[in-house]
Amino acid sequence: MTPAVVDSTLCTPDSHLAAFANRIASLLPHWEDFIVRDWAEYLGVMLGPGGTSLMWQNPCRKCVDTVKRWKQIGAGLFLKTLASNIYIFPLFSYVGQVAKPDKHMEDALAFMRTSLFAGLGQWLPPGFLSSLKAFGFPTQLNDLGVSIFASKVRLALSSGIDVDFEATELRLHINAFLKNNPSTHPHTQWHSQAILKNVWLAVNEFRELGGFDAPEIRDCYRNLVGDTKGIQKKIHAFISGAYGGNLSGLCHKIRTRLQRWTISEVHPGHLEGRIRNRLKYLQGQVKPVAWIVYFKTITMLGPPPGA
Repeated sequence: MTPAVVDSTLCTPDSHLAAFANRIASLLPHWEDFIVRDWAEYLGVMLGPGGTSLMWQNPCRKCVDTVKRWKQIGAGLFLKTLASNIYIFPLFSYVGQVAKPDKHMEDALAFMRTSLFAGLGQWLPPGFLSSLKAFGFPTQLNDLGVSIFASKVRLALSSGIDVDFEATELRLHINAFLKNNPSTHPHTQWHSQAILKNVWLAVNEFRELGGFDAPEIRDCYRNLVGDTKGIQKKIHAFISGAYGGNLSGLCHKIRTRLQRWTISEVHPGHLEGRIRNRLKYLQGQVKPVAWIVYFKTITMLGPPPGA
């Protein structure tokens, strides 16, 4: 008989899974091969108290496997960036609609960065990987955090559910649970990945950013007929614009590294702008590897002593 899953949340908190499984087997012998555990996978999402720590397990495993394959290829920055955007980040998109990032996801992404982009720290200041287009490089790493944020908002809009009302009901139930049970209760951690709560938090943050009042979002939602990807792109663009990125900080890093050069013909305040314009001019004129050589020549000098 094919094993199945029995929801053990019917047990009292002190019940033991093995004892519960034995009890079922004694009452229903033909169920003796059924699996009894505190989690279950439904449509690719982990449910149940034990599912909290397993929510990102499959995407993280696939991420590590994909990173290892691309590392063996020995590709350059351009191809590795494309590979990350096309083959690695989408692995997290589906679960990201309903789950908040956790340490497992952070560790998997850290493995990606150290495996595929480890050597860049010597010439590419932190933060540039997600902003390279602003300096003329043909591609850049997508912002996975913004993508996951946007997907939750899109899910709420396309589902037609009154997320505010449902989330309020959920919070009342969780508060009642916390009031009547100790923090050591096995279901306490379960509530940290409550799907409805995760979606509502994203919707509420988007509302505070003014997203629902933006004409491009309002018009797109009004005309929404199955085109959920279209509205997600607009939500993603709005969030990225609202947070503004870190372009000024990245430009400051370039100015800092250029301080070693003594160029009397150009005012120090104008030098970074000229360098950036030259980098952008190279876009489409040369192959990405030539752009990298030019950028590396500028940044490898590093900051002056004490900067």
